[in-house]
Amino acid sequence: MPGLDVISTPYLQGGRELCQTGCALLLRGQGNVLSDAIEFWSSFSHCAPIVRFDDVLGRDDTPSLIEALAGGPTPGYVGEAYNAYEGEVYLFVPDGLTPEVQRRFRVAAFNRCLKRIKYDLAGLVENAVTHTEEKGGDAPEFCSVYYDLDLKDSGLVRLPSHQDKVAPRPGDIPVWWGGQLYKLLQPFLA
Repeated sequence: MPGLDVISTPYLQGGRELCQTGCALLLRGQGNVLSDAIEFWSSFSHCAPIVRFDDVLGRDDTPSLIEALAGGPTPGYVGEAYNAYEGEVYLFVPDGLTPEVQRRFRVAAFNRCLKRIKYDLAGLVENAVTHTEEKGGDAPEFCSVYYDLDLKDSGLVRLPSHQDKVAPRPGDIPVWWGGQLYKLLQPFLA
């Protein structure tokens, strides 16, 4: 992945504390036709934002994420989603994750869950071949766009390398937003 700063970090040696609200898991190697098509044009095929609820639920042991599913963005737990995953998992940690930015990110991500904004499968297929336009508002979108919108709603600003009014593919996330990218090794949660 040219131009990306990838740090290989075993999950049990520090990965868990890096999984903070506002970060995202980026996946590659899912091994299905659609994922392979996305990865032909992009470094990753899927993006799942992380939202921690330690201060709300009193759980400090299990990072949560928000998956873009057919019925809309849906909360879940990182370990339940990816401990059996056979592809590569990377953690993207954007620059500027202050407590206030993380609070706004959590609110934006959960508002999308509560609105049950549907998944845009047609847009995803089109975006696998050519970048599509951002729809904005409450229009159906796909995984990397939901994360991109959450980052914008939290007050973070894209790097100059982004394309205006274009829906990002998962591989665009670490290029369009400043931050660090860590390769996670299994098991992600023990």
